[in-house]
Amino acid sequence: MFSQVESKIDIKNSDKRFLLFISLNTFTASDKLTSLISELEYSIKQGDHPFDKVIYGYVSVFLSAYYHKNKAYSQAAQTIKKAFFYLDEVVEQNPTNWRLIYLRLRMDAFTARYLGRCVVAKKDSQQLLENININSELIPMINYMYARALFSCEQVTQAKKDHGSITSRK
Repeated sequence: MFSQVESKIDIKNSDKRFLLFISLNTFTASDKLTSLISELEYSIKQGDHPFDKVIYGYVSVFLSAYYHKNKAYSQAAQTIKKAFFYLDEVVEQNPTNWRLIYLRLRMDAFTARYLGRCVVAKKDSQQLLENININSELIPMINYMYARALFSCEQVTQAKKDHGSITSRK
C-alpha cells in the first residue's frame, strides 16, 4: 500500500504517511490492511518512526474489527492487543509529544467499553486539557472525548459534574 501511495505522489515520507493515515477507515479492505501491517512492521524494525507505530495501531484496530465481524475471535484479540501495545509504546517513548497523545486518545475514546481503554482515554484527555500548547480549536473535541471516556468508565456522575468545568476552557 505504501508503494501505491508513493507511485502516485512524490512528497516527503512524513507527508506520505499522513495521507495513508487519513485514508484509513472501516471500509479499507482486509487484504490491504494485512499488507500494510507487514510493511509497517518492517519500517518499525528499520528505524525510529513514531508515526508508523500510530498508523500500525490504527490499522490493527480496523483489522481486528474485520476479524471479529468474521468470527475469527482469536485473531481479533491478538490484533487488538498488538494495536494498543504500539499506541501505548509510542506515547510512553514520547511523553511530551501532545500530538501522539491526541492520536492515541482519538482511538481510545471511540473503542468499545469492554476493551477497557476508558482509563487511558481519561488520563490522556486530562493531560491534553492541562497542556497550554494545544491549539484551542482542538479543545471541544478533547472535551467530547473526555466525556466519552467518563461514560465508558461508567462515571456518569463525574461526567455531569465536570461538564461545566471542561467546557469552560477555550
